[in-house]
Amino acid sequence: MAVDWSASNRPTVGKDSIWVAHRSCRDKGEVITSENISTRTKALDYISAIWTDCLADGQRVFAGFDFAFG
Repeated sequence: MAVDWSASNRPTVGKDSIWVAHRSCRDKGEVITSENISTRTKALDYISAIWTDCLADGQRVFAGFDFAFG
């Protein structure tokens, strides 16, 4: 999973927003998704759901986050 975390304080999609790319290997093969999420809360819920499912299936999770440290 790769997460490009936005520094925006308002809900937004597109440029300067939160993007989550996720690769999953399940019974039906490899699936790659990219989601543009409008708020930090929704992003945390989305990420948490993916991690919960992966860990429940006995899979490992590797994640990288791009945070602004300004």
